[in-house]
Amino acid sequence: MGQYLPLYKWLVGQLKTVRHIPSTFKQIEGILGFDLPPTARKKSQWWENNSNRHSHAKAWLDAGYHTQEVDTIKETVAFSR
Repeated sequence: MGQYLPLYKWLVGQLKTVRHIPSTFKQIEGILGFDLPPTARKKSQWWENNSNRHSHAKAWLDAGYHTQEVDTIKETVAFSR
């Protein structure tokens, strides 16, 4: 999980109360403490729920969430469980 561990921890902290978390890319960067890669802003595939193809997806999948409603124009994504 490496550098995406802060996102995992944040999502795990939401498990008891929140089933759907809309977020902006900027909010996620604030949680992580670094900028998302350019690919995350350009290609919705970066947000796929496949930890075999995307090691960063392990952060949200292991926390019990999956991504949906990815909008690379508005730079938003939602995590749901």
